[in-house]
Amino acid sequence: MKTSLETVDTLHTHTHTHTHTHGYLLDIENKNIGIEFLRIISMLMIVIHHILYHGGILDHTQYLNNEIAWILNIACYGAVNMYALITGYVYINAKYKRKNIIELWLEVFFYNVLFTLIFYFTKLGNVDIKNLIKAFIPITSRQYWYFSSYFCLFLFIPFINKLIKELTKYQYKKLLITYIICFSVIGLILDCFNVNRGFSFLWLSFMYILGAYIKLYSSDFRKENIIYLLYYFICVILMWLIKNIIAILTYKIFGKVFGNTLFIVYNSPFLVIAASSLLIICSRLHFKYISKIILTLSSFTFGVYLISDQIYIRQFFITNKFINYSNEPWYLMIIKILLISVLIYLICSFIDYIRKYLFKILNVSKLAEKIERSISNIITTKLNNANS
Repeated sequence: MKTSLETVDTLHTHTHTHTHTHGYLLDIENKNIGIEFLRIISMLMIVIHHILYHGGILDHTQYLNNEIAWILNIACYGAVNMYALITGYVYINAKYKRKNIIELWLEVFFYNVLFTLIFYFTKLGNVDIKNLIKAFIPITSRQYWYFSSYFCLFLFIPFINKLIKELTKYQYKKLLITYIICFSVIGLILDCFNVNRGFSFLWLSFMYILGAYIKLYSSDFRKENIIYLLYYFICVILMWLIKNIIAILTYKIFGKVFGNTLFIVYNSPFLVIAASSLLIICSRLHFKYISKIILTLSSFTFGVYLISDQIYIRQFFITNKFINYSNEPWYLMIIKILLISVLIYLICSFIDYIRKYLFKILNVSKLAEKIERSISNIITTKLNNANS
């Protein structure tokens, strides 16, 4: 599409309604269907990456199949960045509600405890008492690394938004450049700032701030969608080429391959450009006839992640379960990976639909409000006592 970012508002549905960010509700006046579409694509990418990585395909393919599998994996690897970018893009102008993160935690708690108990009592997984206890504390035990980091980010959102809105555009750009130098350049080589390849709150906070910039200063991104799509594919190919170049050089010099995935990490500058490009493209898209389908499917994305990447579900249904795909002709391998990823998405979406219905019956939203009020009262009391 040739629509510029300046006309994004005309592509929004101008109605007071609800949309989902990482599975919880947000009150937003203008809903960008293209962003909801990106949520779906991002989650499919995450599932594809898990099939390739955890499913054993990357480790068992050879020659052409291995190169094709790695290109597909690299193309999907930036999906986590896209989710954090979406959060910044949406939340910079959204009403902040603390109860949202509590609802999200309850969802994580529900799935993690449910599946852990199932595997514990059925003896299908290697679940001991220690693992059982960890299931009840998903944040501190980092059962889901992304949620643990995102939980921390969510608590800082009102303060980050306050900072962003106080900055001039020039200051904002300097902030982004500082982030890139520290976390995506120095942090890529030395990691002296504990970015941990992007598996951290620090990195998600940068993605949030960058996503907010793309929303606030859309006029900076005037190029046509085809150009940003070209940026995306160039970054993917460059990461693949660098991977192979490092592999060849290290093997010739040291007799073994190492460090070839240096740029295939979340804080890679190439992945930042690739993920940002897809966000810009999708923010302009408008779906006239299938918007309801997109909104429905996008509301299950976080549930798809929680189910498909739950530690015991992953071990039992995904880990090394797709090695046989490695022996297929490359085109059949790709088709099978895409089909099984879509199937996983739909199955998990159906399960999450049931969970949503159950939460509605149990009025979990009310419970989240009560918990939020209790926590707020405790904090207010403590602050008042400290100031008295």
